[in-house]
Amino acid sequence: MSSKDQMENCKICEREISSRRTSGLCGHCKRLRDRVDIRNLKLKKRHDPKAREIALRSSWVAGNGQFICMYSGVPLFSLARQSRSPLYLSLDHRIPGQEDYVVTCRLINDMKGILDDDEFRHIILDLADYFRGHKEASSALHSRMTLIQKQY
Repeated sequence: MSSKDQMENCKICEREISSRRTSGLCGHCKRLRDRVDIRNLKLKKRHDPKAREIALRSSWVAGNGQFICMYSGVPLFSLARQSRSPLYLSLDHRIPGQEDYVVTCRLINDMKGILDDDEFRHIILDLADYFRGHKEASSALHSRMTLIQKQY
């Protein structure tokens, strides 16, 4: 690096970077922001980089230097070599089809699928009641899932 290079901080993780980086992001955060969403390839739809930056920035915890899952609060893995982990960072649409992202882990994103936040939370709570032995939760869960199925 030449002595003329100015330093600034990454807009997401605040790591020091050269001001010559036009994106304002370190390499790691830029790769996360620009990662291709395979589901959108079929739709030939591009993601909104600003919306992804907002989600990444809001999930970054500088104190421990990690991204945190919005739904579970667990620290996430974000390196490419960790991509097979259920705790690997995933960008999820809070509401399917809209550019309002949250950071979550791959496992939860796979579970959430195309549900919006409210639908997902209600199903998780009904499942938790059922697992705790509240058998009546089964009929509530069935009713909720039937209503959701009719939407699709």
